[in-house]
Order: sequence, then C-alpha cells, then structure tokens
Amino acid sequence: MTGGEDGAVRVWDLEAGEEVRELGRHEGAVRCAAVASVGGRAHAITAGNDATVRVSDLLTGAGTAVLCLPESPQELTVAADGTLVVALADTLVALEPGSDLPPFLPWDSVTRV
Repeated sequence: MTGGEDGAVRVWDLEAGEEVRELGRHEGAVRCAAVASVGGRAHAITAGNDATVRVSDLLTGAGTAVLCLPESPQELTVAADGTLVVALADTLVALEPGSDLPPFLPWDSVTRV
C-alpha cells in the first residue's frame, strides 16, 4: 500500500508489480499509513493533509470510516489492542474502538500529553 502527494491510496501486487486498486483519496497529500486487522480483515488506515483519518478494507477497497481531526496528523500507529494513536502537532490522541459496533466505529477520543 502506498499513499501519494495526489492524495491517492493504492494497493499493489508486489509480485506482478501492478496496482490492484485505489482505495480512495484524501483532499491533499497522504502523510502516513498503517495496516491493521479490523474484524479479522486487513484494513488500511491513512492520514492526510486534509486533517482526516480514513479506514478502508484492503480486500474490497470499501471505505469503512472517516475521522475528521482539528489539524493534519503528523504520524499514526495502531496498538495491539486496536487503539489508534494519532500524533498531532503537540498532542497525542488515542482513539479506542467502540464495543457495540464494528471496530473503529464509533471512536472515543482520549487526549494524552
């Protein structure tokens, strides 16, 4: 998976060296990306200059969530328990998966310093 200056998130077949699908676009450059298991399926989690985090199913290409942030994220990672940690300019935000809906929906925001 790659993210580009054009905002596109692309999945590649590494053996064939070909693009398999485009997962969608941010309205600005993709700043960071991670892959995580959501409901037992591989998902791309990307963050862009448009101050959004987008979650997409890697197999089907379907977008499953969009989270709007107050500013563009600098980095992101997914912890083993499914918590998404997003670094903003001077704040870390931990987004914990909800318990009554599919993972990552809804997120409860917890600001930590």
